[in-house]
Amino acid sequence: MDHRPGVTRSIWRCGLGMLFLCIPLVPLTGFDFLPMGVIGGAALGTLGVWMFGKPAAPPKPEKDPVLIEMQRTVASLGERLENVEVLNRFEERLAREAAGASAERERAMERSA
Repeated sequence: MDHRPGVTRSIWRCGLGMLFLCIPLVPLTGFDFLPMGVIGGAALGTLGVWMFGKPAAPPKPEKDPVLIEMQRTVASLGERLENVEVLNRFEERLAREAAGASAERERAMERSA
């Protein structure tokens, strides 16, 4: 999650507060640059947050040999399961065809008898 918008919002909230305080103080103190200093400070703070405050990339997982072997095993088991399912469907189809053929033979015997 990016934290930069929230930090920028906080910088400018504080900057506006300081600006509202320092504007009435300019005629009293004679520091004409004070509001510009507040705006410049907020701008530099915002620039710093957006240039250097990028979220860190998550660390890349290291290639663990045990994890790689487990992934290969899972892939192999998935292939074996698919093969078993194909064989099971084929055997079921053969059994239905054999049952249908034997039923036809029985009907043919009953007709001829």
